[in-house]
Amino acid sequence: MKKTDRLDKVITKYVRKFGLRRAFNGNEFCFYDNINVITYSMFHTELDKEWADHINQKYNCDIKPFFFIFCLLHEIGHYKTLPTIPIEELEEELAIRETLQETVSNQKEMNEIYTNLPSERLANEWAIDYLEKNYVSCWEFQKKIFAIMAHYYKKWGARKSEV
Repeated sequence: MKKTDRLDKVITKYVRKFGLRRAFNGNEFCFYDNINVITYSMFHTELDKEWADHINQKYNCDIKPFFFIFCLLHEIGHYKTLPTIPIEELEEELAIRETLQETVSNQKEMNEIYTNLPSERLANEWAIDYLEKNYVSCWEFQKKIFAIMAHYYKKWGARKSEV
């Protein structure tokens, strides 16, 4: 994993507005509730495109122009909404997550089950709501992030898939 200190600093400053501790580049977007940290990813896969299409259809929105910021907001949404979910529901969700890979045969079905899990549904709804209410500031923040990413890609001579 290449160093992305400048980007980490900018995104950490952003997530701290919501009460999180920090953010850093990782292999995927993820919220670690035990330490209040978010990891993010500088590249996207074909599965991400399918997931974005699924979110767009399920919630009647268009997150594609905002895919990076939506994913970041989704993780912040976990932080904001996780405490509202009853422990019983979270335990049920964990049981479903543990068998999801083995019991689901295609990506479309996987997306549908996954986005209906209580924590994922609430994080998506929180992210979409925030994005809709803060459209301009989200767009400006994403432009700032993309400019920094472009600097890294150029510096490394790398394509997005190699980062």
